[in-house]
Amino acid sequence: MTRVTDNLRIRSIKAVSTPARVKDELPLGDAAADTITSARAGIQQLLRGEDDRLLVVVGPCSIHDPEAALEYARRLAPLRESLKGELQIVMRVYFEKPRTTVGWKGLINDPDLNDSFEIDRGLRTARKLLLELNGMGLPCGVEYLDLLTPQYLADLVSWGAIGARTTESQLHREMASGLSCPVGFKNGTDGSVKVAVDAVMSARSPHRFLSMTQDYLRRHMDSVAEREPGRMVALVGDAEMDEGNMYEALWEGWKHGLRNCWWIVDYNRQSLDGVVPDQMFRLIDRVFRTTGWNVITIKYGKRMMEAFARPGGKTLRRWINDCPNDLYSALTFRGGAAWRAQLTEDFDGDDEALRLIESYDDEALQNLMANLGGHCLETLMEAFEEAAQDETPTCFIAYTIKGWGLPLAGHKDNHAGILNDEQVDGFRTKLGIKQGYEWEPFAGLEERQAELEKFLSQVPFNREGRRRYEAD
Repeated sequence: MTRVTDNLRIRSIKAVSTPARVKDELPLGDAAADTITSARAGIQQLLRGEDDRLLVVVGPCSIHDPEAALEYARRLAPLRESLKGELQIVMRVYFEKPRTTVGWKGLINDPDLNDSFEIDRGLRTARKLLLELNGMGLPCGVEYLDLLTPQYLADLVSWGAIGARTTESQLHREMASGLSCPVGFKNGTDGSVKVAVDAVMSARSPHRFLSMTQDYLRRHMDSVAEREPGRMVALVGDAEMDEGNMYEALWEGWKHGLRNCWWIVDYNRQSLDGVVPDQMFRLIDRVFRTTGWNVITIKYGKRMMEAFARPGGKTLRRWINDCPNDLYSALTFRGGAAWRAQLTEDFDGDDEALRLIESYDDEALQNLMANLGGHCLETLMEAFEEAAQDETPTCFIAYTIKGWGLPLAGHKDNHAGILNDEQVDGFRTKLGIKQGYEWEPFAGLEERQAELEKFLSQVPFNREGRRRYEAD
């Protein structure tokens, strides 16, 4: 039996919110951004000798009470304004305390000063205070002690300091090289200035950084491991399967053990460039399976499958499988009467198949023949449930009709087709949408709006609150 050798001195591990989530909750506003941008530029001018004012970083040794810090800031702000001709004043807002041995490590590490170590709250408290101070027009300076906290706060800092105990640290020098604000290095604890000079020389050079991956979090943090791992889902046009980089991506995924990824191929075979032959699904299937993917073909909807089970259904199924796509699309556009004429001609002599077709009126026959698997929610959900049993990447080949549900469905020119006024009015009426309300989120679904809003708020995509719309 292999002995346990890892985390032997770790009592527990508790995950904190990601920097992205904290920034989403406490976003940078315009006023604070103006303060930071202006102060950074001014400090840089001082360091380059282009401004003869003196940089003064002034404030308490460390922040333990945000309200007291704000009171200090309210007194400092008018002084900063009155002395701006001679001094560039930055408020010292230190949240982390380096200790020679042990002791309170600062507001982020223990915001209640009682060894409760509510770090997640400490990060938010620190960010909130920096936002308020910058919003008042006071630029802030911090000491960067922990290597992870800059991801939560660095966008709000105008001056960074690396303290005496960490100036000699290679990791802090590397971190400083990537910070967006001017950074100062303190001399070492023995008073040596050379350590600080070496640090400046190191930080002037580019460095590479290590980071944690999703897998690391899932393996080492219970709060992450307990969550569903999530899945990347992409809707892919069938004509995109004609592009070489699609297959490069498959090989790269195979090399790196890709999992929890679904590609849903919208297989309507009606691309503008005509690059999707009727039988291309076989090639798509083989290529995906070769690179370790599972492939599920979703060809028939429930209405079709029910018809296949009736007398004459085998003939109907064979006809659907053999029908060229250009004919299938054209018949879809022309409607139930066209389907009836074509099928009656092709089923001549097969009484069971003819009786099957005769059992549908024109509207029902149109709905039957348009009921391909990619348009049947019940069939799609069954396929998704099957694929969700494990983490194997899965390709769904979902048969569809281009423009399904629209008056131009199946028309050969529907790529550039525009509905006329009569068609738009008919489509709007069919969906129960009032004129002028076409872009309302729940137009036509008002009776179920509350139910749908509740459902959408609880799906994983929305459950954890507001999402980012811009990259960091």
